Amino acid sequence: MGKILSTSNFKQGLLLLIFCIPLECRDRLEWIRRLPTESEYTNSQMPNLPLAIFNRPFQMKSPMGNPNVELIEEEWIELNTPSTFKKMYRSFKSEKNKTKITVSEGIGLYKMYGPWVLLEYQERREYSCQLTSAKRRGYLPPKSITFCAKEQGRFYSYRSKLLYHYSEKERSLIPLQYESNFKEFEFGMVWDLPRAYRDDQVFMAVRSKYGKKEFQPHVYEYERLVDSNKESKEGNHL
Repeated sequence: MGKILSTSNFKQGLLLLIFCIPLECRDRLEWIRRLPTESEYTNSQMPNLPLAIFNRPFQMKSPMGNPNVELIEEEWIELNTPSTFKKMYRSFKSEKNKTKITVSEGIGLYKMYGPWVLLEYQERREYSCQLTSAKRRGYLPPKSITFCAKEQGRFYSYRSKLLYHYSEKERSLIPLQYESNFKEFEFGMVWDLPRAYRDDQVFMAVRSKYGKKEFQPHVYEYERLVDSNKESKEGNHL
């Protein structure tokens, strides 16, 4: 059963108490790790999910309110074949005459049933490097530029699954639970939904709510896929 942690969380706790009656709390997140069955979701009409980049709105910050430090974070999901995907996270932290670049990359397989898209990670890697030059303030380098090529290293086994919802009308993907840089956090759409796999009016209202968030944005929006045959440039300056 759900617990009410504080007065300010009374409403959320009450909803958890109610929703955990038909769907046990311990199994509450089970359904966002798999696609629905035919009996769980009867409308199997497949939306047209394009091969594309789905880009999350980037965030620009000044850590600790220091105007001399700039941190830009960006994330995107790239569907490059009808069954494989790549997830990228990049951050650029600029201070004085140096820029630290951090990259996390994951690859895996995806499946779809109706509007539900399951991303199944198989491998990932992370690496970083430092440039002896400050990035131009507010500048976000193109995705086609490869940074830290010498530090990339090898992929290692990484197993994780998470369900997303695709809106053909909005051309966007949104996770059922918030994730960023390959970490999941206990908030997001699933915590506001009374039942699994119901894309009804309640679901769409919740989707709209999280799709509009500017702080810790949830949604990934359509962006044209760059021709993979074109050679990526290696970045050594900003």
